[in-house]
Amino acid sequence: MRRSMMGAAGFLAVALFLTACSGGGDGDAEAEAGLRGCEEVFGAAGVAKVRAVVGDNKFRGVSTPWSSIARAMLKEARQYDPDGEDWTRSRHEPCELSANGIELRRIVEVHVKWSVLTMDTLKTGADRGKWTKEAQDVYVYKRADARTIKVIVPCKVSGTAPEQRNALPLEVIAYTSSETGAEGDSLAATLLPSLVRNTQKHLGCEKPVSVPDALVP
Repeated sequence: MRRSMMGAAGFLAVALFLTACSGGGDGDAEAEAGLRGCEEVFGAAGVAKVRAVVGDNKFRGVSTPWSSIARAMLKEARQYDPDGEDWTRSRHEPCELSANGIELRRIVEVHVKWSVLTMDTLKTGADRGKWTKEAQDVYVYKRADARTIKVIVPCKVSGTAPEQRNALPLEVIAYTSSETGAEGDSLAATLLPSLVRNTQKHLGCEKPVSVPDALVP
């Protein structure tokens, strides 16, 4: 009996040791899955760039599936009525990264949504002086004091009114805080092109706009 109890105790000690060495098990797997999801948003190079800026300690990712974002945004777009009343646009955050316990939204925050501006407003409206035309149908706005960069491109999706392409364009926003220092602008510039392209792809934008590799005016 004594030998049996000693054997059980030894087995328990080994099990506890292995659990401690494993370092988190499901938590680590979940974080890795989140990082892979973020790579689908920004590309592997974009995530690597963020890691290089914010550090490798406790680098984690939480991502929202593209299928979920696309489903919500397509539903909104198909509710658009050129003769009806305007409605509130929802913002979606495809990916959140963290390092050293600091959430990336404190360092870089990105959102995708349908814009309240129209393509005509960008070209001829009161806001046209605030936006830079970086390429055909690609407009960029950078507010230096708030370190905010916005990109608007037209995106016609299936099942919507023809006017939706120009009246309800796609808007992508990146905010970089002072914690990123001088690298903040380059970080946003690295992430935005991939984010715009991937958003167009997952929404199924008809005739997607060609987005240049550099978007910071």
